[in-house]
Amino acid sequence: VHNPEELVAKDIRRGMPRFQSPHWEANAALLPAWRALAAEAGVSPAQLALAWLSSRGEHVVPIPGTTNIDHLREIIAAAQLEVTPDVLERAGGLIGTETVSGPRYPANNAVEVDTETFEDAA
Repeated sequence: VHNPEELVAKDIRRGMPRFQSPHWEANAALLPAWRALAAEAGVSPAQLALAWLSSRGEHVVPIPGTTNIDHLREIIAAAQLEVTPDVLERAGGLIGTETVSGPRYPANNAVEVDTETFEDAA
């Protein structure tokens, strides 16, 4: 996502606080470092995200979604990639509780979802 205003009307992310101002601007500022780390590892930013999620343990199962066939190929290829523990550790430091701005879900939806909450994310 380069501009949340370009998301189609039915895209669930349109209603998520992390994709709205002022959180979007703060979160978008994290992307250049993420892209650089992915390039260093020889993977796409999406593949780095999937590799990091998969490294969190057997209890974590990434469930990516797409309507784009090229993105689907990228997702499938991610399962075969090997990303070093150093890169995965650095990825976790780039985007996490200390760096992400805003709650994941709007308050009216958050009560229905069991997810992390960040103390300063309101």
